[in-house]
Amino acid sequence: MNAKVKVLALLMLVASSLGIAIWVMAPWFESVPQRDMCRMPDYSELKRSSADAVAFQNCVNYTAKLFLEKDYAEVKDLAKTFLTLLSAALVASITFSEKIVDIHSAKKTPLVAMFGCWLLLMLAIVFTSSGLASMALAAGLATYHPGADFWPLETHSLRLLIFASIAFGSALASLIVAGAISLSDKRSAAAVGTMALATARSTGDALAYEECKNAADVA
Repeated sequence: MNAKVKVLALLMLVASSLGIAIWVMAPWFESVPQRDMCRMPDYSELKRSSADAVAFQNCVNYTAKLFLEKDYAEVKDLAKTFLTLLSAALVASITFSEKIVDIHSAKKTPLVAMFGCWLLLMLAIVFTSSGLASMALAAGLATYHPGADFWPLETHSLRLLIFASIAFGSALASLIVAGAISLSDKRSAAAVGTMALATARSTGDALAYEECKNAADVA
């Protein structure tokens, strides 16, 4: 039964990973249509079919330049900083995992929470990197093909970054839960050891007293 559960869990993990990968990368391989409408900063809209060709092209070039100077530049810096933070958080949580949760002696709940934290951090790194890649693709279209409709790629990038932020927040919550439960278990074990030590001392059992003392010191 346990083997079947493990195989089922593994299959679900693989299927989920494939689903996420398809959702993340699908917009990268779609054909990019030409923009049929251009909106100026004053919210006036120009349609390719009815507007003057020169005016429409000027609008297209202007909005592409605005995207490169504002949207792309700001999102790129934000994503790079966030990616650095995520990488540092993952490395630090792995390096100091023994301080947070004793992997060898901890109970199941804090271990699951700790591994969940690492999984969420890795997922946030994937989402952030993919969001940065989507913005880079949109920037390439805006630079060399300003008439292409690159806005869906920007929207996809922002969605990925939002999901990355949610995953990061969930990872921090999972890390706090793991540390709190582990600390509570350690205190409970120490309290039990102290009570056993006091009982052994009161009964005069020297051997039990030494064993309880050593156990309390370890806890």
